Amino acid sequence: MATEQAPKHRPQRLSEPARAIAVVGLLAGGLGAFYAAFLDDLQPALGNHPLLWPVVAVGCWATSSFAVPVRNRRASFSASVIEIPILVGIVFLNPVLVLTACFAGQLAMMVQRRKNPVRGVPSYLVESWAVAIGLLAYHGVITGHSPLAWYGWLAAAAAVGAMEALDAAGVVSVIGVVRGRSNLPPLLPLATEAALGAALSAVVGILAVTVTSLSPAAILLFSALAVPGGVVWHRTQIARRQHRDLQKLFSSVRALDGAPGGARELIGTLLEQARDLMSSGTAAVAIALEPPLEHLALHARLDGDGPVKFSEAHPLGPATREALGNRPAAVKAGAPGSAALLDELGASEAVLVPFASGDPSSGYLMVADRPFIHGGFDEGDVAVLSALAGNAAVVLRKSALIDKLAYEAALREHEARHDSLTGLPNRTSFFQQVSEALWVGDTEREVAVFIIDMDGFKQVNDTLGHQTGDTVLTEIAQRLAPFTGGDGTFVARLGGDEFGVMLQGHNLQATARDSASGLQATILEPIVSTPVELRLSASIGVAIGRAGHSTAQRLMSQADIAMYEAKEKPGGFWLYDTGSDRTTLRQLSMAGELRRAIDDGGLTLHYQPVHEVSTGALLSFEALARWSHEDLGFVPPDEFIPLAEHAGLIDPLTWWALDTALGQLSQWRKVAPDLRVAVNLSARTVSRPGLVEMVSDALTRAD
Repeated sequence: MATEQAPKHRPQRLSEPARAIAVVGLLAGGLGAFYAAFLDDLQPALGNHPLLWPVVAVGCWATSSFAVPVRNRRASFSASVIEIPILVGIVFLNPVLVLTACFAGQLAMMVQRRKNPVRGVPSYLVESWAVAIGLLAYHGVITGHSPLAWYGWLAAAAAVGAMEALDAAGVVSVIGVVRGRSNLPPLLPLATEAALGAALSAVVGILAVTVTSLSPAAILLFSALAVPGGVVWHRTQIARRQHRDLQKLFSSVRALDGAPGGARELIGTLLEQARDLMSSGTAAVAIALEPPLEHLALHARLDGDGPVKFSEAHPLGPATREALGNRPAAVKAGAPGSAALLDELGASEAVLVPFASGDPSSGYLMVADRPFIHGGFDEGDVAVLSALAGNAAVVLRKSALIDKLAYEAALREHEARHDSLTGLPNRTSFFQQVSEALWVGDTEREVAVFIIDMDGFKQVNDTLGHQTGDTVLTEIAQRLAPFTGGDGTFVARLGGDEFGVMLQGHNLQATARDSASGLQATILEPIVSTPVELRLSASIGVAIGRAGHSTAQRLMSQADIAMYEAKEKPGGFWLYDTGSDRTTLRQLSMAGELRRAIDDGGLTLHYQPVHEVSTGALLSFEALARWSHEDLGFVPPDEFIPLAEHAGLIDPLTWWALDTALGQLSQWRKVAPDLRVAVNLSARTVSRPGLVEMVSDALTRAD
């Protein structure tokens, strides 16, 4: 016999901060246990020299501060020679002093560079574990031999190699665990840089140990020679990086200039070049269109190894426009004002520059999210991307292909954001306009949303046909269109027989009713372009919010609730208040309950007798629906009948009443053959095509 299995629940994953805290706890706890177990076995081979502690700490600070960034298409990390001062500490300091010297040096580097300490703690713990493994490797190899003999050199090389390997593997693992996903960098460049760094650190570290063994003060002489050499080495590496960036920039510009195909192919080449040049996982471009479509931009995005994704022209987000008006810069998570911008860009860290140099209205070029981050974007990245964007703008404008693409995109944008029947903007455009109006600016400015629903429009469609209905909608749209103006008014067709109007200004609550009356008067004028002259009224709901204090979603939802309230009020107008929510929720709840009552027999029919006045003879009965709800109690007909009309349940309610009444009449006629029963029909039901056939079928079912 088959048994029903309980649904499997996926275990809830820890949040990123929780994972970071767990990783820090595990690393710190394991590190303490390691030193407790091995502290006595890891004492310095040449005796403890505490006076060297400041030298080792300064060396850790200097080598950490002058790390060299290593980047390629899939990786971005920093290479340093911090193992040199650590090796000196391993030979001449006890393990606790080595660890604290490393901590002091890295803490000074984080303070100097204003790095986030939350991100720095896991990195420091990984480095501390590297020191611990370096100590273990050094003492495991040297086993009583002299640190100055070749066996000591071998031990030094083993310690440095172990520290390099653990540091690289540890950073990769910690980042993967904290972020909750595997994000391995390419192993070849990482292993190559680690091997080169280990070789350099081992050779220089052995020299430092040898010099210091002659006299601890000799380390100062060694430092006097090593520091200038380190500065020269660092500047040489930075110059090499800049030279490579310039070469790649030159190659990128040449690739753009010689790219075959149309504008889409050219933009795809630009994104590929930008992503490869900046060693990023994502590249995106938005190119502003020419007037009169300057408020729109073409968008294209390249993520990872996927294809370039083009989207139809649409406006730039307000945070993006504001950022482009400032100086180009790297946008880092957690920086003031960066959250909204990164959310619009769909990135966790990015470089955003104007598409055309010095012209914030031209759009933007963006790179984001280096796949393996050991160092974020910097000012050098901003300069390189700005140069690429400026050259790309020249190439694209010169190609003249962008004009054709802009024309095609503008057509698609118009189709996507406008109603095909009336030509008015659609719900998407209306929502965008309301969002723009509510963007933080003058917080005293108010935004009013009017939702207009045509009364009786369904009857027009049902009785006169959909072609006449389309004529009515087109006529109403033409009447409302002139309300769009430069004072912040915007009109749209939201769908079906529903229109939206947005107003901006001050003290709108005082004028909302007058504005609604003007709209209703415009709609109420007779429509003569239809087979019969029509006069349609409208129900208008209004919601008002202040800039910076409301959202488009909330305001439109409130206006929609007010519109349903307006249908029940004299004058067909309602200004949203919090009580409207409760009324609408009750109506929505009751509509669902009414549908279940119709389907499950929760309604009853009462029969009101009709007598002949003169004789008192019984002539017929009138069937009256009654609803007694188990929680709400008796629900009067004047409440649930209009609810059924509004919720589209009047037809199911009518056919249930007809079938029930005819079934009862069939029983009564066995004793009173001339008895009749009357069942009420709504105007909507009477106007339905096929009414006669449906009543005939009901009579047949009741025999």
